[in-house]
Amino acid sequence: MSIFSQQLSDGRWVGACALEIEAFPEGEDGEAGQLFVQLISEFCRLNDPGMAVLELMWLAEPAQNQVYGSRVRALFVLRLIDRDAAALERAIRYADEWNRDANTGIYAVEDFSFKYFYTPPAKLAQNGRILFTYMDSDVFFNIAEDERNNLDFRWLAASEMIPLDEWTVYYGIHKKTKARKAAEAFTLWFFSADTQKMLLEEGKSKRLSELSFGIAGGFSAMKTVTEQIFPQFYPGLLGHMPSDSSLSPGYILPRNWMTLKERVILPYLRERIRHETRDEVRPLERRVTDWYRLNKE
Repeated sequence: MSIFSQQLSDGRWVGACALEIEAFPEGEDGEAGQLFVQLISEFCRLNDPGMAVLELMWLAEPAQNQVYGSRVRALFVLRLIDRDAAALERAIRYADEWNRDANTGIYAVEDFSFKYFYTPPAKLAQNGRILFTYMDSDVFFNIAEDERNNLDFRWLAASEMIPLDEWTVYYGIHKKTKARKAAEAFTLWFFSADTQKMLLEEGKSKRLSELSFGIAGGFSAMKTVTEQIFPQFYPGLLGHMPSDSSLSPGYILPRNWMTLKERVILPYLRERIRHETRDEVRPLERRVTDWYRLNKE
């Protein structure tokens, strides 16, 4: 089995390989499927689960002149997630220097955060205790309109690219659904500019927009809706809409990424900022590996 690998422009690596199983046993009650899942699970076990994402495409078809009646062709794509230690160090150094230069140090930041723990960041900005704050777009546009009108905002960007939130909502139809026609009819209805405008109007009239921003908590996947209709309901977007070419979607992440981020990644970063070198802190790779070992599904 040959493996193709290539380094991406951001320093990460991606690898791909093709595998053909010429004869695969057929069985009843999902036996063949279970066997195939075990095979894939064994392949995944050989990779570091916290730092890699495995994508799989496969095709099963009848086999001729073989012991078993099925043949499986599989394509594996393996993406490594942020193994660039130098990039991680640069990010930590930047955060540390920012805290020292702008806030006199991490302990001053913690004291301030503890003192004003229950005060919303927008309030702190309005009363002048802080100059600015970071928040997701859905949080900003859920602030009461009379308060939001006193605030200005800019999109956070790096290298002229605006990163999209990790909570991106995806839409799809299950390939084995028993109501495909109904699902397809709903899809055509939902992905219509008139429908989404109607949903925004209903949300505003029933004051639901005070609890949830936009469509499903975010911007619409339809360009015309986001660029032309959203500003009608959120005037603050006028003159602030970025071009779609400046948006940077997130990488494909493990399905438990948000939990991993909250329980492993962020605690590691907070601890690192308190120490001069990474040698004083337990390595991130070991933390991730230990977390997966203790949280097996």
